[in-house]
Amino acid sequence: QEEARTQTRIREELKTCLLKTKVYGLDLLRKEMTGWIHTTMFYQATKKAENLYNAKKVDEAWRIMNQAVIAKSASSFEDGVNVGFEDSRLRITAERAERMLQAQRRLSYGVSFLDDALGGIIPNDLIVLGARTGAGKTMLATSIALANAAAGKQVHYFALEAEENEIERRVKYSVLAKAYYGMSNHGKICYSDWRQGKLEEELGNFENSCQENILAAVKNMHTLYKTSGDVNLETLERHMLEIVGKTDLVIVDHLHYIDTDDNENENVAYKKVIKLIRDFVLRYSIPVIVVAHLRKESINDPPKVPRIDDFMGTSDVPKIATTCIMLAPAYDEPSPD
Repeated sequence: QEEARTQTRIREELKTCLLKTKVYGLDLLRKEMTGWIHTTMFYQATKKAENLYNAKKVDEAWRIMNQAVIAKSASSFEDGVNVGFEDSRLRITAERAERMLQAQRRLSYGVSFLDDALGGIIPNDLIVLGARTGAGKTMLATSIALANAAAGKQVHYFALEAEENEIERRVKYSVLAKAYYGMSNHGKICYSDWRQGKLEEELGNFENSCQENILAAVKNMHTLYKTSGDVNLETLERHMLEIVGKTDLVIVDHLHYIDTDDNENENVAYKKVIKLIRDFVLRYSIPVIVVAHLRKESINDPPKVPRIDDFMGTSDVPKIATTCIMLAPAYDEPSPD
């Protein structure tokens, strides 16, 4: 019934909205719909409570408002309104199929010791790698990414601490070093020397011959560096929602490089971040590995192996995670003399 010009304008506005939905992900639309549901529930509850209050039924009015608070916490656009408890007989009947499906999606740490000790990485895992500066957090995270990329899994790596292209450089160096150490005669090399261009004589000739292996190593890897812009709670969520259905493993390196509100308590801020990541893991069954810094060690008596309560910022990090892996350098035992 609208004029043709008005119809054209409406179509263009609808097209713009759909494009925004495509960019930001369907889950942000779901969040908006959940907010609408909560608003409607609030309106209905307050109207009922107001009528009861006017009828001098104060206790019943309070009951309606309390029920509304409970319903809000258990309601979303995707899951419905106030699902509440479910019969365990129904849950246990469906349990085996879900468990076997998750077993098929089990990933590897790429380190036999960790696979043996922890049984690999399952879809609902939130794994935290903790260590002090220079102990090898990024190296281990990169190794895990490479192992799963080589197995055909899609890996998305938030390289928030690294310089641009650092993860790719580390991958290239590992391939070159493997080829170099495969020779009968070789000396000792290290990444920092190669990064500074000091190993051209030793590794320069391998760059062309190993190019195919280097490209194959990163075939299924995708990286996002902080140089692309600030990464705060909102942008982290948006980036993670954009890769739902496209990724098998997410690595966030690291937690303490996610931008927080300057006016917010640090403990509260990082608790929000780790809870956001945990909710993502549970909702979409996509495992996430989070790299995190530890507090500075004691000067007087530094522990050889850090404890899980040494995480910087908040003690909630190891509490919310399903697995914590602590790294420490290999210490030489003092001589008996």
